[in-house]
Amino acid sequence: MHKARVIILAVVVVCAALAAYFLWPSDTLHEQVPAPIQPPREQLAQPTIPDLPSPSEALPLVQEQETPPREDEYPAESETAGEEPITSVANLTLLFFDDLAQRLVDCYHPAGTTHNAGDKGALLLSLSAVNRAYGVDMIGLDHSSTSLLEAREEIFSALLQPEIIDAAWQAFAAYFKQALIDHSLAAVRSFAGPDGTYVERPLSVQEVAEFLRLVSASMRGHAQAVHLYTQSAQSRKRTQAWLNSSIDALAANSRYQFAEELLEQVLVEFPENQEKINVLRGERDAAGQDILQAIKTREEQKALLLSLYENDASAQNLSEADLLYLSKWLFRRLHQHPDRVTAFVTLAARLHEFAAELVTAADTITAPAPE
Repeated sequence: MHKARVIILAVVVVCAALAAYFLWPSDTLHEQVPAPIQPPREQLAQPTIPDLPSPSEALPLVQEQETPPREDEYPAESETAGEEPITSVANLTLLFFDDLAQRLVDCYHPAGTTHNAGDKGALLLSLSAVNRAYGVDMIGLDHSSTSLLEAREEIFSALLQPEIIDAAWQAFAAYFKQALIDHSLAAVRSFAGPDGTYVERPLSVQEVAEFLRLVSASMRGHAQAVHLYTQSAQSRKRTQAWLNSSIDALAANSRYQFAEELLEQVLVEFPENQEKINVLRGERDAAGQDILQAIKTREEQKALLLSLYENDASAQNLSEADLLYLSKWLFRRLHQHPDRVTAFVTLAARLHEFAAELVTAADTITAPAPE
């Protein structure tokens, strides 16, 4: 009976380890940073990779739009008199930019509001949470595929070309900038009053300008991080090493859990078998040491990957979690398609340009005329 239980436990843990190994590299846009490893009891406290914020923690709920924005609401930059406005480039549509603008506005919390008691406004933006809206829900992204994975590859194949990125920039940059301004001018927040109550009011012009500067800083950070990653000969190698070390840490944790459960089972069923208990306790402790080493290696590989960005002020505007997520996302896009590097270089350049335009808009914005 005892041997049968041991065999069953062994089969379970081997299956779990194999599942972790084969499922980990799957190409998804909503992957999370590997879960923190639980150390052995009373002796294995080690730092772990911070959890990425969940959408409910990092972002306020975004209201789904029942209909796409009107095509004439924000004229595309390339529109001229007598011509039909451009409503899509490759798989990108106006709805994508309108939804993204509203999502970014929802991430902005001025000073002294419900979610920001500080004295400066904050853009509580989670790259992974925003990415899920477009990698899973496909908001504003046209495709003809029947599965999610096929749809993503269809979209990436169409969009990740320098000429397509330039065409989208020409068609939608002005539209997107105006959508950011209009959605922020229409936004309402709850501000703390002197008596401790909260009063709702629209954002002021100064707060809208602050929002535009925060979005600009975020875009500069993402643009610079993309540039640094694509220009480094070591970026993909370091990302692969970090991912592998994370898998090793998960496997070490599985081995420890198996050894711990087996020891507890023998302690209950055969408390008099001290020799067997001592052997299993030794195996459990050895597995615990393996976890320590696996965590140490993982943290070293993570630090080496993050060193790509450590000397750049713009990239440092991003959180560690976002830099890790972006590195992993870029690795997935480039691993099988290294030729896409030129598209990401173009994307980084256009994001830098757009960030500069937002600063200009922030400096010149005025209150809308009363209706």
